[in-house]
Amino acid sequence: MQVPARVHYAALAMMELALAAQRDQPVALREITQRHGIPQPFLVQILQQLKTAGWVTSTRGSQGGYRIV
Repeated sequence: MQVPARVHYAALAMMELALAAQRDQPVALREITQRHGIPQPFLVQILQQLKTAGWVTSTRGSQGGYRIV
C-alpha cells in the first residue's frame, strides 16, 4: 500500500512536534525541512491544514514555530 507524500510528511512533522513538546519550545519550519528534506512550500500547506484541524498551533517571531496541541 502506497502512502501519499502529504500523509507521510504530515506524520514526520507531527512526530517532530511531539518530540519537541517535552522541551516546551516551538519547532521552526526550517528545522523540519532540513531534517527530513521536505519541500518548505509543501510543508507550509500541510501545517496550515493541521492548524485548521486544531492539531497544531503556531507562534510568530524569531522564536516562533509550531507546537502540537
